[in-house]
Amino acid sequence: MKKLLCIFLIWGIFAQLCCAISAESYALYDVFKGEFIAGENMDKHMLFASTTKIMTALVALELYDVEEIVKIKREWTGVEGSSMYLKPDEEVSVKALLYGLLMASGNDAAVALASLHTGKQEDFVTLMNARAIGIGAQSTFFENPNGLDGKNHLTTAHDLALITAEAMKNETFREIVATTAIEIEGRFFSNHNKLLKMDDSIIGVKTGYTRKAGRCLVSCADKGGRQYIAVTLKAPDDWDDHLSLYEKYAKTAEIAQAVDENFCMNIPVIGEKQMTVSVVAEKTVSLPIIEGETVKTVVFGPRFIYNTAAKGEKYGEMHIYVDDKLIEKVRLVYAQDVENTPTKRNIFNIWEILKSFRK
Repeated sequence: MKKLLCIFLIWGIFAQLCCAISAESYALYDVFKGEFIAGENMDKHMLFASTTKIMTALVALELYDVEEIVKIKREWTGVEGSSMYLKPDEEVSVKALLYGLLMASGNDAAVALASLHTGKQEDFVTLMNARAIGIGAQSTFFENPNGLDGKNHLTTAHDLALITAEAMKNETFREIVATTAIEIEGRFFSNHNKLLKMDDSIIGVKTGYTRKAGRCLVSCADKGGRQYIAVTLKAPDDWDDHLSLYEKYAKTAEIAQAVDENFCMNIPVIGEKQMTVSVVAEKTVSLPIIEGETVKTVVFGPRFIYNTAAKGEKYGEMHIYVDDKLIEKVRLVYAQDVENTPTKRNIFNIWEILKSFRK
């Protein structure tokens, strides 16, 4: 009996060790709700190596036309660390540079994209820092566009998740980070992110490593339309860390209609020409909902109208909540014209309606 108990204890300890997260700092972010659902030391300032390039790509995508052709300058080549092997005077599209940046983790691609703006990397890095503040990544500071170690080149798992969530809104960014392999403009790139082949739900995003920073990894998983972002910094076992976080915390959603095409409500009209006017939602809304979550809609708008209004004109808004978290606002508009000429006699009608609301 004692031997059996000992075996169970050893197995329990082994199971705990298998489920442990190796990262010094990590975070798991529910993009849909805008909430962190797991994390440890996620506000700790850390080096973050080439995951820096997530912001480099985001700012470049917001500045440049991806089809723009760039003539490579000599000073952009031969950069320390990983490379897409740019050559002086060759012509490369911004899109190819972005693939080289995010798939090959090219430090030379980062320098080229940063220098293209004004000729000075510093100006581009200033934009990166400003963008981080705008996103809400208040504890992040960039010293360079490629992620080479710097004394103040630091972020947190919390901030890196927010930055990645913003980058994943960009269609071109999403396309690149989800690509496992591609040949573009005579170059072949293979994605360093092994998770893309380990789990079908993984849709990106970026690896990173320096000796000081250790293994850094940001990934995004789509579970039935619900997206989660995992960040691990200084993680010896990063692949398993991410898979474990998704398995333990990331629940699969089902798409449900919160506002459908049949939504319609009638609003009293104070006047002599018509009694009510129909109000409809400007669009349908479908949301990825997890079993057990509650969806609530609240309408904001006048309880009656006594003036004229045109079809399609804004009446108010419908706010959609999931578990009391505001998710989306939908415009409500008039379904037809309101033709009304209020008179003094309408005042009595208004008082009658107001009295009915007080009851």
